[in-house]
Amino acid sequence: MYEFVLGFFLILAPVYADSIPDYEKPFAPIFTDKPVYSWTDKIIISINAPSWNSNPNQIDSIGESESHPIKISSGENSLKPYRLTETNSNSGIFSGEIILTGFLHDVDGDGSFDTNPKTFGNGPTNGFLESDVNDFISISFEFADGIILVDDFISISFEFADGIILVESIPVNWNHGTIKFSKDTFLSNDLIDVRIIDPDLNLNPEMIDTVNIEVFSSSDAGGLSITAIETSERSGNFISTFSLSENISSGNRLYAIPGDTIIAKYDDHTLPKPFSKSDSQYKI
Repeated sequence: MYEFVLGFFLILAPVYADSIPDYEKPFAPIFTDKPVYSWTDKIIISINAPSWNSNPNQIDSIGESESHPIKISSGENSLKPYRLTETNSNSGIFSGEIILTGFLHDVDGDGSFDTNPKTFGNGPTNGFLESDVNDFISISFEFADGIILVDDFISISFEFADGIILVESIPVNWNHGTIKFSKDTFLSNDLIDVRIIDPDLNLNPEMIDTVNIEVFSSSDAGGLSITAIETSERSGNFISTFSLSENISSGNRLYAIPGDTIIAKYDDHTLPKPFSKSDSQYKI
């Protein structure tokens, strides 16, 4: 009877780490869906924590308790506690997401801010965190009391067990955007696809964003302003289609004659180092 009762309590009680991990080869149970993020990206987080699968028949949560909170922070902004939920009953894998909201910045050069920095939410999918460029997402667990390996980065931390934290850092950067046509030469009756690839213009990772592109021909220096539409909510890949006209430019038709050169450009206001935040550059 004694052995049966003991076994019963061993099954129900949460089982924490047996020992402090090896400092040289630490177990890293926190993962994100990308190795690098842009400033207004969505971060999908998962933590492999089978010891916190306390009930194999229901969806468990982690991070919401004061004793073992998940904390996600960037400079002076933080989300704590932040809850993650099990991907399915008995998986032992807990997931959630946050959206980086950047800082106040004029992305298209029209004199108005295009971002809405904010920090709020308690998880697992309603978190917003103000962030800067050239930051790091630092994901951390505490190895032992007094050993904190988090610097002034964006950080995601969860105290897995008393005094046990591991750390991994992931960068947040701006990117050089590119613009290109679908092919090098066109006939007068072709539809012309022009594409911008720039993750920094994915300003809302839960909506389709748009970008304005200017297109010109040798015969029409005034050209057109056309709208490129993001291919999916988080792609940072934008495409627009226009055609050529032998008369005048209007709508999505650009005046051009055989032998003309066609040029497309947009103004990139989110340039990586060594550029400053106030720099911009036309991409052609």
